[in-house]
This record gives sequence, C-alpha cells and structure tokens, in this order.
Amino acid sequence: MRHWIFSLLALAASAWVGAASAKTVSIAAPRVEMQTCPVGIDAKAPLFSWQLSSTARGVMQQAYRIRVATSAEALAAGHADAWDSQWVRSRRSAYIPYRGKTLRSGTRYYWQVEVQTNTGRAVSETAHWTTALMDASEWRAQWIGGRFGSDVEKGRTRIRARYLRRDFAVQAPIQRAMLYICGLGLYEAYINGQRIGTQVLSPTPTNYDRSVRYNTFDVTREVRQGANAIGVVLGNGRFMAMRNPGMRGFGLPRLLAQLVITTTDGRQTVIASDKTWQMMADGPIQTNNEFDGEMYDARKAMPGWNEPGYRQAGWRPAELMAAPAPLIEAQTNPNIQVMDSVQPQSIRPIGHGRYLIDMGQNMVGWLRVRIHGDEGDTLRLRFAERLAPGHPDKLFLANLRTAEVTDTYISDHRPGTWQPAFTYHGFRYVEVSGFRRAPRLSDFQGQVVYDEMATTGTFHTSNSLLNRIYHCAYWGIRGNYRGMPTDCPQRDERLGWLGDRATGALGECYLFDNHLLYAKWIRDITETQRADSVISDVAPRYWSLYNDNVTWPMAWYTVAGMLYDHYGDPRPIQHNYQPMRAFMLHTRNCNLRHGIITRDVYGDWCMPPESPQLIHSKDSTRITDGRLLGTAAYYRLCGLMERFARISGATADTLLWQQLGHEVRQAFNREFYRPDKGYYSNNTVTANLLALRWGLVEPAHRDRVFANMVQQLSDKFHGHIGTGVLGTQEVMRGLTEGGRGDLAYRLATNTTFPSWGFMVEHGATTIWELWNGDTAEPKMNSGNHVMLLGDLVIWFYQYLAGIGQTADSQGFSHIVLRPHLYEGLDSVSASYHSLYGLIESAWQVEGDRIVWRFTIPANTEANVYIPRRDGSYTLRRYQSGTYRIKSRL
Repeated sequence: MRHWIFSLLALAASAWVGAASAKTVSIAAPRVEMQTCPVGIDAKAPLFSWQLSSTARGVMQQAYRIRVATSAEALAAGHADAWDSQWVRSRRSAYIPYRGKTLRSGTRYYWQVEVQTNTGRAVSETAHWTTALMDASEWRAQWIGGRFGSDVEKGRTRIRARYLRRDFAVQAPIQRAMLYICGLGLYEAYINGQRIGTQVLSPTPTNYDRSVRYNTFDVTREVRQGANAIGVVLGNGRFMAMRNPGMRGFGLPRLLAQLVITTTDGRQTVIASDKTWQMMADGPIQTNNEFDGEMYDARKAMPGWNEPGYRQAGWRPAELMAAPAPLIEAQTNPNIQVMDSVQPQSIRPIGHGRYLIDMGQNMVGWLRVRIHGDEGDTLRLRFAERLAPGHPDKLFLANLRTAEVTDTYISDHRPGTWQPAFTYHGFRYVEVSGFRRAPRLSDFQGQVVYDEMATTGTFHTSNSLLNRIYHCAYWGIRGNYRGMPTDCPQRDERLGWLGDRATGALGECYLFDNHLLYAKWIRDITETQRADSVISDVAPRYWSLYNDNVTWPMAWYTVAGMLYDHYGDPRPIQHNYQPMRAFMLHTRNCNLRHGIITRDVYGDWCMPPESPQLIHSKDSTRITDGRLLGTAAYYRLCGLMERFARISGATADTLLWQQLGHEVRQAFNREFYRPDKGYYSNNTVTANLLALRWGLVEPAHRDRVFANMVQQLSDKFHGHIGTGVLGTQEVMRGLTEGGRGDLAYRLATNTTFPSWGFMVEHGATTIWELWNGDTAEPKMNSGNHVMLLGDLVIWFYQYLAGIGQTADSQGFSHIVLRPHLYEGLDSVSASYHSLYGLIESAWQVEGDRIVWRFTIPANTEANVYIPRRDGSYTLRRYQSGTYRIKSRL
C-alpha cells in the first residue's frame, strides 16, 4: 500500500497547467556559443541558447523566434536587419545556429529571443556578441620578437620577459577600436597605460605547432583621438620549454597583435605588429617560469613605457619571427582569471629572518604581497603543499622534484603591492624572507586562479566526512584547470594526462561549467594525432608520449561523449569522428590479435600498494593483466563509436563497430573468463568490475562475477578501495547498480588506509595523487591530484542526491531524481545548474518518513523515484516546478 502525504506545495498533477497559466515566465541566461555577451567569436554561424525561468509548474516551450540586429536601436524598433528566424515551433532552446546575413569582423551584434510557452509569451533582455576576425586574410600583423644575450635556452631555461611598444596617432574621434592579440607564451597588453582585460596567464595553451588562439578586446574606451601607445609584455608560459631537454618547447616568445580603429569619419586605421615596434628585455620581470617562479626587480621599472611619447635607451627594433603554427583562430574557451581569494590563517617566525605562512588550504595561484621595504630589499617567497615530516618549520619540497617554486621581489623605494604575472604555484605553505620589519597577516593575500567558469553545483550532507571529501574535490578540481585539465599544479609537470579525466570529467561537470574547457581539450587531443593515427597520452603535447595503448586514449572518446550527454553538444563528436575512427582502425590493425589487445602501458595505475612506502603495488594478486584492461577498453570504445557514428551521420559505420565489438567480446571471454571460478583473469576487483560495467559479461554469469568482486573487496581489502585509476572510475556506480550501495557507502566513509577519508583525516584539503600520500616515495606524490576521485563525485550527485537523466536525454532535458538512502546518512542537499536551469534535490529522513524538496527547471520533466526503506522505489512523473513531499519509508 502506498502512503503519501503531500504538503501544500505539492499539488495534484491535474492542477499543474491551470496553476501555471496564472504565473509568469521569463527568459534567463541568453548565450552565444555558450557564453554571455562574448567578445571575439569567429564562428560564421554562432549558436544561440537560453533558459526559461518560472515559479509556475509544468512550463514548456512551444515555439521560439530569434531576432538579430546591428544596433540596439534597430532591434528595439523591431528591425532585425541581420536575421529574423521567424517563429519556429520547437521545444529546443540550445545550440540554434544563426542563419542570417554574413557576419562582419569586429562588429557587435544585438539579439533577442521571444518564446511561446503553454503559459504565455516571454521576451529576453537584449544581449549581444562581438565578432573576431572572420577571415584569416584580414590579418596584417606579423609575428615579432627577438633573441637577447641574457637568454638561457638550454637546461633550466631562463628567459626574461619581453617588452614591446609602439606609438601611433588617431586623427579623428573614435567610433570603434578592436584589438586582436596572441602573445606567446603569455602576455599582458596595455593601451595608453591602461591594462586591457582582467585575464591572467593568457592566451589558452595549445599544441603551438598545430594551432594557436588569439584574444579579442573591444578597446574603444582606451584608444583616444591624438597620441596613443600600445604596449605588450610577453612571458614564457608553456611555449618556451622550461626544461630543455625534458619538456617540449616551440621557441622564443613572440607577439602577433592587430589594433583596428574605425573613426567617426568612416576611415579605418590598422596598427599591426611589425618591425616598426620597439622592444627590450631588461625590464622589471627578470625571470618567469611556471615551474621555478618569477623574479621582479622594481628598480628596473619603466614608468610610462606603455604611454605615448616614451623615450629611453635600451630599446631596439623588433625582429620578424616565424609563425609557430599554420592556423590561428579566435579563442573559444574563456581565459584564466583570479576567481577567489584566501586569507592566510597564520604567520610565525622560524629563524634567520624567515617566516612561515599557513594559508589553511592547499590552493593554486599566487601570493599578493604588500611591499614596505626600502630600495634593494630582496623578498623571497617559496611555496610548498606540506611541511617536512617531523620538521614543523621546514617546507616539504621533495615532491616538487626540480621545480624551484620561488618568487623574488627586489624593492625600490616605493611602497605598494605586487603579485607575479607569468607564473603560478600549488601551495598551502609559504616561506617568506627578506623583510626588514616583521610582516603581518594583512600583508598577504592568496589569489586563486583558474579558467573563468561558473560554479554550477552544491553538495552537503549530514555526514561531515563526506562534506570534507567534497571540499577536497572542489579545491582540487578547480586548482587543476589551466586552459587544460592538468594532473597537478605544483611540480615540474602540470600536464593534461588523458587517463586522469576519462571519467572524472563527468563528475567535474556537476561542480563547474567546464563545457568550453573540455571542448577545447578534445581539440588539443586531436591535434596530437600522428600520421599513423596514434595520439599522445598527454594533451597538449608538452611531453611526447606516444605509447599506442588504449586505456589512456579512451578519455578522448569518453569526454566527447560526456559533452554530448551532459551539455547536449554534439560538435566534439561530429568534428572528431574521423580522427577517432582512424585511431580505432589503427589499433585494430596493429594491436589487436585474435580479438585481444596485446599492449598496455600504465595498467590499473596507482593500485593501493601493500606497503606504505611504495608507489605501485608489487603484489601480483593485486595487478590486473594489461591485456584485459586494453581489450575491455577497446570493446567499450567500439560501443561508443557505434553511437558516435549515428550522431555524426556516418551510419554506414555502425555495422563495422557492431561486428568488431562482437569479435572482441567473444575473444575477451574466451581468454579471460574462468568458468569454473566465476571470475576474470586473476580475480582482481578491477578485472571483474570493468567486465561488468562495460558489458562484457554474459548475463548468466553476472551474479557470480559480481559476487566474486564483492568478496575481494570485503575479504582481501577489508571493505576498502581495491582498485587503481581505471577501476576506481567505475567502482562506486558498479557496486551501487549491483545492489551493494552499502559497500560503496562504506568505501566513501572509511577513514583508514586506503580511502578518501584517510586523506582528510591526515590533513588533506585537496585530493592526493596516492592513497598513501603521507608516506610514499616523494618523486610521484602530489598533494593536489584528481585522478583518484574516480566516479566518487558522480556518485555523490547521481546516487546520494539522486540527480541524473534518462539514457536518451541530453543536457538534462528529461531528468531522473532517484536518491539512495544509507544507514547513518540522515540528509543530502544538492543542486546542479544544468543546460535548462537549476535542478535541486534535498532530502531528509525524519523518523519513518522522508521529506524531500526538489526543483525541476522549466522546459523539462522528470521521472521521480520515491525511495522506500526496503530499497524499492515508487515512480511518479513530474513536470517543471518546485515540490515538497513527505513519504513513509
């Protein structure tokens, strides 16, 4: 018998539409290319998206009309002189392509969308976007730079920042001025002494020999009639190798800049980088290196260098430099920004004029310092994630390997504040020295930097340990966004390892709107593809790692699939289908023997070792056969490629992937399944788990394989994690879907080794690289990694909070709300801002009842599963709205 008690907020389904009709609906989040009023879009048919917002229930869009004009006044007058879509009968509210007149470069376009819903009409506020250079032939700028005697290009490289400038004059009042700029590796631009933009560490990192990205700025306010000057500072970033040999580099810093000025008399002036620019390399930024830090000598400051009329010795004409890549495009993913700040918790003297700062949080960015010193004072800041074991006054630096992680400021006589421009650090602790007077906490501020993106998720439970683990995940994930998803932010590596994100990227989507970052990263991966179709295990390719295996390249496919499912964006699949196909066929032809993949490089990476000092386990009973891992992964990719073929319109390929998958599945079971034992290979948790999760197990054998997996976790690993990186990507969902969510909950809440709780209980504020990160060999022991999160964050949102979507849904157009209840967990509250709007799920157990409040955004619907104490559910279908229900367990 069903026992329902609805609160006053939960109305009967029959009343939804009638109640909604008395309410209003509005349009929120109008976006072009998934950005709000972006500047610098070079898409010839940019995509429009929006959301519906309403407090009513059952609101569904029925039709839309998009109008685009070249001025706000024209649009307000109803004159859509660029495009009028007319009324289109559709529920669609995302990725609608522009179909109007040819777009002009450097032009602001204004647009509105009007929608018809079942509750009435709504019109958005006027939004806009600004185009970049719409054709490569419009570039008149040349790459410029130069070599200096101070350059150290071998070993631990030391390249001073380049300063470039040019005076110019404008004869008439300014109508519009647009700056298109790419400074490699990094740049800061100024016009008439004013910093252009708020971005840091830009532009985005790429495979610089394949393509580079430029930024676009509307600088109409900065350019003036009369005398002007443009100035640019170039840092090294990832363009100049920080270790040579050892890290791939692309040459000395260089600049491409084009300032296009339109005056009120209709004339256009172009100020383009060329040999008329002046440059020098003995300014205040004496060194800048992302591994080693930055040295700033304030005595070498050049007041007015980026203002008109500046004259000083030491400048010389810029030289023409080779174009680094055949392709330059407008950057589509947002730049890095200072996104947050951290106030240090304590500062204390540790002898010899040194002080130790504790930020209280392992963070990524830099320290902003208030300067009080006299001329010649040298302040040094050295960064670390931990303190040395047994030495509370000493930084632990061994895990940073060769990275020097030191910022230096040489003071002049002027007080002020300073932070570096072209480096960043991963740190909790800072050793500072060189202060003549004792520094105060108020002299320092930690600035948190990562890609500009919205925080889209919240998560809180009645279990404080889970909340602390989530806190670690949140800080670790955003700390590893650097124009690419990196493995770590602190040592001499900081690379986009594919294997780390094969599943983690999906969990991250609940926390951050990382859509554009990961769409860009898919392109990075594709650009590493060689002529033989093999891709690099890191992207962009700053290390050349062509291991020709399957498990790490799998992320290329899974992240593209995630972008389609989670964000509804098919383009990463469509644009990369042919390169992905080529790699699959290469692997079939070269590495598949009788249906088995014969090579694997990394195995089930970072399997919890049997000794606290080890990085990798040496116990053969813990190690999963690499051939099994590679073959299982290849089978999984066959299934993804079958789906991708349909999405890409390559339907003729679906039979190819079906047949290839069938061959691999049969071979996998012949080679690895032990019918007498009911498990795979040597019965590791990962071997059984991946076979189950990726559909390789025959239905008749699933229960035995699952039982063996559970027994291994329970007996051999005593209810703790028994998987490496590959297995951990599936373990929480695998256990829960198999009916052992209680064991998954135990894994999530353990506090003894190996577990996430063990990290937290041992002082972690971000996720470690190793389960035994407190004791293991320091050469591979980052304190801020995300690969060991596996599918934990996915499990938090999809299972504990119950926020998911149906299998045929993209972008959460059809939501599933299905929370899982566990003994000892009294409440979970979570939210996720999806493509369609805010989804909320907050439940609490009160005695023998569950009280559950949930929100379904407009233009969507949901399958809502009401939990019972015996593990069963009652399914009800809800339209949009906010509901509060009580149900007896």
